[in-house]
Amino acid sequence: GKTFSSNTEILNVVKSSTVSGTEAPPLFLNTTLSSPQVYVQEQAIYTLKLYRRARVMDISLTLPQTEHISFKQLDKPHEYQSVHGGQNYQVLEVQYALVLTREGNHTIQPAKMNMTVFQPQNKSPRSRFNDPSFDNSLSFFSRGRPIEVAAKALALKVLPLPAEGKPADFTGLVGSFEIESKLDPATIKAGVSATLTVTVSGRGNINRIPDLKVPQMEATKLYADEPVLKSTTDSKGLSGSKTMKWALVPEKAGRYEVPLITVSYFDTLIRQYREIGTSSHALSVLPDAPQSVQTTEENNTKAGANGPVQEPVKELARDILPVHTSIQDAMTVHTTRPRGFLLPVFLMIPVLA
Repeated sequence: GKTFSSNTEILNVVKSSTVSGTEAPPLFLNTTLSSPQVYVQEQAIYTLKLYRRARVMDISLTLPQTEHISFKQLDKPHEYQSVHGGQNYQVLEVQYALVLTREGNHTIQPAKMNMTVFQPQNKSPRSRFNDPSFDNSLSFFSRGRPIEVAAKALALKVLPLPAEGKPADFTGLVGSFEIESKLDPATIKAGVSATLTVTVSGRGNINRIPDLKVPQMEATKLYADEPVLKSTTDSKGLSGSKTMKWALVPEKAGRYEVPLITVSYFDTLIRQYREIGTSSHALSVLPDAPQSVQTTEENNTKAGANGPVQEPVKELARDILPVHTSIQDAMTVHTTRPRGFLLPVFLMIPVLA
């Protein structure tokens, strides 16, 4: 009986025209950065867009080669329609995560795209390729000509990580992270193992997540598994997790407190160092239960003054090939052979054959 309504938004529709007396180019390449200023090891999103009003094929991309900057492609390239300078364009967009390893002022050189551009030979009266500006600028592409388009160079400032407040165990992890832990099972017997699982996950340079260690525990042996690193990409950059497991084997009964495990990183949102730790876990170890001997009423009646009387062993069955119990069994040879008049008959069978 309730009605839910959304908010309202305004959409501006502009008329296709020239802007500031200049004609919108039919084909150009544009690049942008998510931020002109980042910290060392912080991700910056590099977005590249190809605007076109022509049919193209055989597109190849050449990324700029900049020292101390690595490119990691995020999602797959995708296409959509957009308006730029009052003109409709088909846009090809691809994004990269930039990981910067050295502070200072950097210049990202222009990215370049090579392709073959075509102009339709048979144009209908209503075709958008009838725009005079488009025809004049691409008249020499009527047969399909290879061209190269380049974007503008970009400036990027990389700040050093602050020295103030840097933890002693800091390994260069930068981004936004969280930690989870689990102990399974929490109650065991002495000599049986329990599994401690710790997962560090978040967004940033996940390859810098350190291999954590569990402090020594009293009367407990620790066996570490190989860490498992998983990474994913999306429009916001790199993210992932690192999972580490240990087998805890207490040697005697009691209650054991699992030590806390911590990891430090530089939080790019609050621009400060942070330390996160696991939850507290307690491991209860029960003593081994003594083995009890179950006696029947019949055995109790046969018990003497010094305890139960041992009953003789009963043979329930024999194997197909029983174990010999006497040397005579090994010396005695039982043979089956024809006797009487049958013996000459059997001896003549090979001769007749």
